Amino acid sequence: MPKEAFYRLENIKQNQIFKASVKEFAAQRFSEASINRIIKDADIARGSFYRYFEDKEDLYLYVFDEIIKEKHQMAISRGLTNLKNDVFENFIRVSVAGREFSEAHPEYTKIAVMMEKDGCPFITELRSALIVSLAELIKLDQQSGNIKAELNPFLTADMIYTLIVRKFEMLTEDYDRFVRETDQIVSMLKNGISARP
Repeated sequence: MPKEAFYRLENIKQNQIFKASVKEFAAQRFSEASINRIIKDADIARGSFYRYFEDKEDLYLYVFDEIIKEKHQMAISRGLTNLKNDVFENFIRVSVAGREFSEAHPEYTKIAVMMEKDGCPFITELRSALIVSLAELIKLDQQSGNIKAELNPFLTADMIYTLIVRKFEMLTEDYDRFVRETDQIVSMLKNGISARP
């Protein structure tokens, strides 16, 4: 996360750095993204960059965190999250709302797509952390009886994440199909695929 020197910058300068970083991470996988291009686009000196961030990983985590905060705020303002709903219902609601968010910030969706195309250790670890977070939500649903208690929450989270992420590029290309297919995936997960009772 940013160093104290970054937070002492004027908001305009912070936004310049954020926007330059978003532009780069939306165009390149993390492993191929260039600090040189970011500092040139943000109009800051290389030495200044290292006064604000430890390294490229630190910058990426900052950008990732800011995007998550922004999406979370949108979900709250639209009343889309509700702890009474199960993980599946909340996921569907947030995915459907993702259209508005994606239209307002298409570069954020591109960052997510680039993230899924990157196999470097840092991004792999970040994806694993997301799966762990989803597994924690699944555990809560297991405790409340919405999901079978005998299921491995981490395997379940990994399966949900993998199925949904494979459809994620549709979010910008064919949103209606994304919603339909995501809804079907969730239905299959909730109800199973066997035709036998």
